[in-house]
Amino acid sequence: MHKKINNLVMQLFLMRHGEAEPTFHDDAQRSLTTQGFIESQKTGVWLKENIHNIEYALVSPFKRAQQTFEMVQSIVEIDNFEICADITPSGKAEQVHDYVYALAHEKSVESLIIVSHMPLVSYLLDEFCGKLQSLIFATASVACLDFDIEQNKATLKQVYLP
Repeated sequence: MHKKINNLVMQLFLMRHGEAEPTFHDDAQRSLTTQGFIESQKTGVWLKENIHNIEYALVSPFKRAQQTFEMVQSIVEIDNFEICADITPSGKAEQVHDYVYALAHEKSVESLIIVSHMPLVSYLLDEFCGKLQSLIFATASVACLDFDIEQNKATLKQVYLP
């Protein structure tokens, strides 16, 4: 049995990972720097103070995104998460949008954070809002959106920069 989505609006948070080591050989294995952990912790604290808990998370399989998520999850209650191969730097915003839409309908997810990378997080913002926002995400920043499921369109509400 599915629960009904309140007002058919999902709270959606698009987060870029914290600052990472320079690229050497394997981009997927880059770790957060000390600054990246600090940024991720600040964002986690901000989310805890302003959002309280998040129902679901989609996390890139890349190490720096998983480390960012682990830092946030140590501060903010996040009930469920999945590692999602579609949200890497070269992911397709349209596919992610469709998957989030399905999560809202099939699993009745009401709040979701996506922990990913540039340029995908910027493309996702444009895809969900249906217009070019031209937002370059700083490391560990979060764009907060209200995603109207009936209209299949989001509105940018706020951006947090650590």
